[in-house]
Order: sequence, then structure tokens, then C-alpha cells
Amino acid sequence: MVANAAIAAVQTFRAFTRAICERQAQPPQHKHGENRA
Repeated sequence: MVANAAIAAVQTFRAFTRAICERQAQPPQHKHGENRA
């Protein structure tokens, strides 16, 4: 089904985005809005 392909694509995109965010989260100046909170 198209729904299964869409879910798989979203899960892959989330894993890819989380890997990039974790790689870029090491310098503290790249946290958006967390320092002002």
C-alpha cells in the first residue's frame, strides 16, 4: 500500500534528521531557542 511506503519514508526521514541534529547539537550555539528559555 501507499500508506506503508509513506510511513517507511517518514521513519527514514526522522532517523536521518535526528542523526543530523545529534551531530550538529554538539556546539551549544546551534540550539534554537533553548538558551533563551
